Amino acid sequence: MERINKPNRISKRNMGQVAVDLTLLLCFLYFAYTFLPDFSAPSPLSPLIPPRQVGSGTLPLKEIWRIQVGALRYPGHNNVYPWQSTKQGVVISTNRGLGTEQLTLVDSQNGQIRWQVTTEAGSNSSLVVDAARIYLVNNWRINAYDLNTGHLLWQTNKQLGHRGYDLYLRDGVLVEYEVGHDLIYKFDRLTGTKVETETLPAETPMVIASLAEIDLGRDRYWLSAIDRKSQSVLWRVPRGVPPNNLDGLPVEVAGLLIMTDNSTLYISKLDTGEIIWQQPDIVSNPIVLDNLIYVIAADANIRAYDLHSGQVMGSLHLQPPVIIDQGYALTANSTEQTIYAYYGDGQEVIAFGR
Repeated sequence: MERINKPNRISKRNMGQVAVDLTLLLCFLYFAYTFLPDFSAPSPLSPLIPPRQVGSGTLPLKEIWRIQVGALRYPGHNNVYPWQSTKQGVVISTNRGLGTEQLTLVDSQNGQIRWQVTTEAGSNSSLVVDAARIYLVNNWRINAYDLNTGHLLWQTNKQLGHRGYDLYLRDGVLVEYEVGHDLIYKFDRLTGTKVETETLPAETPMVIASLAEIDLGRDRYWLSAIDRKSQSVLWRVPRGVPPNNLDGLPVEVAGLLIMTDNSTLYISKLDTGEIIWQQPDIVSNPIVLDNLIYVIAADANIRAYDLHSGQVMGSLHLQPPVIIDQGYALTANSTEQTIYAYYGDGQEVIAFGR
């Protein structure tokens, strides 16, 4: 007699076990998404090119020192890299590989490392510095370090969820914007205690740069300039009509707004947003010294432009040309007239002085 196989049936006990397994899996995925570091944008572990060669040029600049630093940490949503020039030296937050993050103070005179500490692996890096402390958003919490020693002074509790947090210093207060949410947190700089939470109107654009006189805000359709005192919108331009995004922190000088957007340098009127002049093939943020705008161009050269006319005032030649999308940035010490250039393809900082 032919035997007929009956289909297997899942018992109620097995169904219950499946439900438990699914619940545990969902709990694990929630924990991983909420608390584990974000490695979605890992940095390369080694330079892509040999040390860049500095040639001649028409700018009165010469190489003072250089240092291999690894990759500047992923800049987050606003493309502002976490490094800054101070009187004590250059503060740099770098990523030397998956799970290895470092905060370093480099001596501005000779390029020697004054101190270096290992920090939590994470994302959403934002860094600001005052006369005594470094404030670093790392792994969804604020960490405060002593500028002279690198000792950890305090840290806030970890904030839930994969959100961006940008730091600014305003009138002696540490201000944190929660990206994508209409919230501003204010902290005591000495203790890290949260002193105020402010809810912005729903129609307020997401702040992507907080400058001396204005905040630059971005929403789904517009880039807006918001007056810091009155909170009124001074001007706005449609997204997709340049400038509509940022590559590094903009600069306010003499009533002008200077920014790099999608490899183009734009100089606009601060009060109206009207573009005065622009320059393509620029891969870094701008810095301004003595009414000259300095940038890194796509050919790797450092160029200086007249602030008002856009005329090329000189250049310093470097080789080879940059590898696009590897990250390039400038910062400067205006007192010492020193320019620091970060080249991401070589993962090195080069200091130039008079």
